[in-house]
Amino acid sequence: MTGYEDQSLPGRRFALAGLDFRHRFPLHFGRLYPGMLLPSLYFRHAEFSVYGRYGQLDSDRHRTIGFEAALALASGGRTPWTLFARGSWRFDVPDQPYFQLGLRY
Repeated sequence: MTGYEDQSLPGRRFALAGLDFRHRFPLHFGRLYPGMLLPSLYFRHAEFSVYGRYGQLDSDRHRTIGFEAALALASGGRTPWTLFARGSWRFDVPDQPYFQLGLRY
């Protein structure tokens, strides 16, 4: 899991809390794999989502489950910068958990 094609969290105006569904496409070492529909719970400038993935990489199938929490920076979420934390676990092979903290545009 090296990167994601993410919709920008501040792209939405968070006037109310709610539940949002969107589709994510994980990018893995230059290969594109379809993700799954994400339930995202958001409130004002914060968003929490859980994602799952099933794909094939070099003839090895793998399944991943993970979480993501994001916080839009500045008042009103009008800035394009988003602070996020993401973690994932591959539960089909013995592997170390993956954790990432970063800032995305």
